[in-house]
Amino acid sequence: EQQLRRLVQMDLPTIFARNKNAVAIMMTDFGPGKVFSGSAFGITRDGLLVTNKHNVVDPATGTRARRLAVKFTDTRDWLPARIVSYSESDELALIKMERLAEYPFIDGISRGGTESTEGMAVAIIGYPSGTDTPMEGTGNDFMAKSTLTTGTISKNTSSVLQIDSLATHGSSGSPVFGSNGRVIGVVFGGDRNAGGRIVYAVPASRLAEFL
Repeated sequence: EQQLRRLVQMDLPTIFARNKNAVAIMMTDFGPGKVFSGSAFGITRDGLLVTNKHNVVDPATGTRARRLAVKFTDTRDWLPARIVSYSESDELALIKMERLAEYPFIDGISRGGTESTEGMAVAIIGYPSGTDTPMEGTGNDFMAKSTLTTGTISKNTSSVLQIDSLATHGSSGSPVFGSNGRVIGVVFGGDRNAGGRIVYAVPASRLAEFL
């Protein structure tokens, strides 16, 4: 009952409306036959985006991506991006849009606190299952439509937020929002035996240190 009450108290429509345009679906090309989808989100007007390290560096070989392309929510154009940096200790990376322009960005990043305690409600905006979920239109020029999922924090350690929610392939790099509408974590994986219901995220405190 307390979890449901906290979810109801979150202004989910406002959080989604104010941040969705800053979230993008991301395609990574590691070479022939190795193209993967993920999520990323903008943090600056000039096109810096946060995503996961494994979205830009092949975990199996350590090879950096040959090409990156992102498509922001409610847009149709694939835009080129490049790797700026990535963390050696956390599943975090920074990418930069290659074209000079003004880009959407999230409301802000929280350093944690009460928003990240066990039992608190959260919202995740991203692209679980990549392009396998419904989009607006067909073919490669589809309009990207992000997915909003909700959940609660089930465990909080110094390096991982464990969330009772939903994540699948394509969710990696999705921002996790607290009730204040600011990012409190970055999705990077989950328990393989939990059917996508146990989600792991890098805490915002680690993201702030990385940035």
